[in-house]
Amino acid sequence: MNITNDGIELMSCDSSTVAMSSSKLDKKCVKQVCDITGKVLINNIDRYNKVINNIGNSKDITIDITDNNIIIKTDTEVHTLCRMDEQTLEDFPIPNLNYDDGISFSIRKDMLNRIVDMAGTFSVKDKPILRFIVTKTSINYKMEVNDESVEGIPIKILTPNDKEFEVTFIMDYFIKIISCLTAETIKLNLKEDYPLQINEKLGDFITTKFIIAPWIDNDEEVKGDESATENMSEV
Repeated sequence: MNITNDGIELMSCDSSTVAMSSSKLDKKCVKQVCDITGKVLINNIDRYNKVINNIGNSKDITIDITDNNIIIKTDTEVHTLCRMDEQTLEDFPIPNLNYDDGISFSIRKDMLNRIVDMAGTFSVKDKPILRFIVTKTSINYKMEVNDESVEGIPIKILTPNDKEFEVTFIMDYFIKIISCLTAETIKLNLKEDYPLQINEKLGDFITTKFIIAPWIDNDEEVKGDESATENMSEV
């Protein structure tokens, strides 16, 4: 959690830094930003998610930050979350990626749901990868496990481009992120040898960015390993 004069930014990542996310709440949707500014980490994201779900219908929420805790209050509830050592944030930075040389396009959430549904083609024990094939006029996608693959419906590019490349990602993380999205239209950013960036905007005051590192072929299995972490840090 990064509190500034502009609002509040929430950041999270998995331990391998293969998947990351950040959300920004504009100061216009926050009644009052406390005087304490700086980066604060919540130690347990599962605990944080549980608190957010519990207070989801509350109209007024107050966040108090102390040296040791983050205290979230509603009219009827009080939740205390432990703060993590702030220097740990340097180990899990949210990269600022530049996709000027790549492809950015908007896609309806129901189309992304179709991609997720493709995972049902494979056994739950399989770990499929998701491959995007960018051509000058379309974006094709397919899911692969070993020698098996399932292709989806090509997405037409309204404005032809001069880029042609392929990028591959871990399907497990893609499914988890898509399940978190609620906007009707989502923006995807693709670039060769780059992470997949998924952007969502909710109303005028909240924006969310998800990042998935490229899949690394280690000739063994699909997993978030040190190579994937290095690829994330390089960009």
